[in-house]
Amino acid sequence: MKFDCDPNEAIEKVESLVSAVPETTCGHRGICCRAGCPNMSLGEYIWISRDYVEKLTKDERLELLMRCVKTYLEPQDPTKWRPCPLLTDDMMCKIYHARPFRCRTYGLIPEKLYRNMCERVEKETGVPSTFTPLCIQCKLVKLKPEFADRYPDGKIPEQMIKDIEVQLKENDRKLGIKQEVQDAGFSYLTFHDWHLLMTLGDQVMESLTKVRLQKDRAVKEHFLVLLKQQIADSFKGEATDGRQV
Repeated sequence: MKFDCDPNEAIEKVESLVSAVPETTCGHRGICCRAGCPNMSLGEYIWISRDYVEKLTKDERLELLMRCVKTYLEPQDPTKWRPCPLLTDDMMCKIYHARPFRCRTYGLIPEKLYRNMCERVEKETGVPSTFTPLCIQCKLVKLKPEFADRYPDGKIPEQMIKDIEVQLKENDRKLGIKQEVQDAGFSYLTFHDWHLLMTLGDQVMESLTKVRLQKDRAVKEHFLVLLKQQIADSFKGEATDGRQV
């Protein structure tokens, strides 16, 4: 994808915006991260790509890409847990420095706003929110002591959240995302969706979507084997660390 502005400028903007969110503690139980990966803006994805993905070896990138493919092919059941592909086995985040805005605000969202968000998901999916992961915010996520005076109720203002999301969308429009795409709700994707789209392209994504609708598990497994070999072949012109040779 060609961008309408310098991606580095977009990354700087994202960093500036999310740095306004106060830091929190974490119990490393991975409840939120095992439930799924939140949607994020294009600018946030680019930051993660530059800060983490592009530093991986080609074998690590292949592993990450196939993990994203497997996540994408899982049934779209809102009651099922779909662990973030960037979560380690010991419940640590691989991209903590560059984690997206919605990861940073989890646990800090005013309860009324969070209930409204859950109700929207319930309306969209037709599944009662009590049956979906993260129907409540984790009680182990708390503000670090140095922010307690500024946010005495342990939550950040709703207007702050809305203002940052507006600016993240403005940042994406500078990158080339159309206003009508944002208005239709198609400009915020999970990491695995962004990564597959940006790495494999539209045509492969169409094939993946068709395979996802297949009920025959053997068909999916065969597709995964062929796709992994195809991607591995495309990496043959690179050095071990991902550089072109």
